[in-house]
Amino acid sequence: MSDKFEIANESRNAALSVEVDGTDYLADLTAATVAYCSLSPETDEERKQLYNAVNNPSHRLSEMIGKVISVKHIYCEVVPLVNEKTGEVTKAPRIVFFGDDGESYTCVSVGVFGAVKKVFAIYGTPDTWSSPLQFEVRQIEKGSGKRLLSLNIV
Repeated sequence: MSDKFEIANESRNAALSVEVDGTDYLADLTAATVAYCSLSPETDEERKQLYNAVNNPSHRLSEMIGKVISVKHIYCEVVPLVNEKTGEVTKAPRIVFFGDDGESYTCVSVGVFGAVKKVFAIYGTPDTWSSPLQFEVRQIEKGSGKRLLSLNIV
């Protein structure tokens, strides 16, 4: 595996060029990203907690199949996924749930993204909820060996 990094920091723009196995990746680290977060941190401590939960979540949501999590906030971003066989890059939603117990749960799942969209349509966004919602994490068999994560409200 061959990695090559170049960093540019001109006029407050931070760009990173990375070559991995002959493929060039360029990221403007100051560009706006497609993300949603229901939590609006106001203090440095809240910002630190948000960053740590998003950057290093406590659990994978798939560890919670059949269990209930109490969710008070949700973060969602679009991430690139590389198909290991073809090298094709696609985009997918990455979701982080913030539990009312301080734990955080992450997944990259179209099924969970669809469930979150329905929750927002019916219950509103988490910043409008009167109390955390209780989600049961489910796994649905989609045939041909494919499985999909989803949520039930309990």
